[in-house]
Amino acid sequence: MQCKRLPEEEEGEIPNLAAQLSIKPVSLRTVSIFFLTTSLKLVLAIKAIESE
Repeated sequence: MQCKRLPEEEEGEIPNLAAQLSIKPVSLRTVSIFFLTTSLKLVLAIKAIESE
């Protein structure tokens, strides 16, 4: 009976991990987009300062 109970508990944990993994890529995308936009703004600002 114990051998049957362990797989059931593991199966119950897998959906939770899948939910956490599905949430993380969204946050990583937003963070990466944020860094890309800020880095582009910094580059444009540096070019503007150099041109002056």
